[in-house]
Amino acid sequence: MALNEGQFHEIREILSNRRFIAEREALEKEREVLEKLPEYAALSEELRRLSISAAEKGRGREQGAIDLSALL
Repeated sequence: MALNEGQFHEIREILSNRRFIAEREALEKEREVLEKLPEYAALSEELRRLSISAAEKGRGREQGAIDLSALL
């Protein structure tokens, strides 16, 4: 049974609302963690920096995995 256009849009709206709520809850939880563990911000920033560095080092490689041990 195929969906008509109205059903499709209704389902899409429901999923969009669920995604919005989940993202808002995730941000609230992250804020709580930052309030309770201030060092989390520094660790999160370091992880972001290392991820960007790994992606930059991996750019241009045709095969093989990025050697993350070089970043530690």
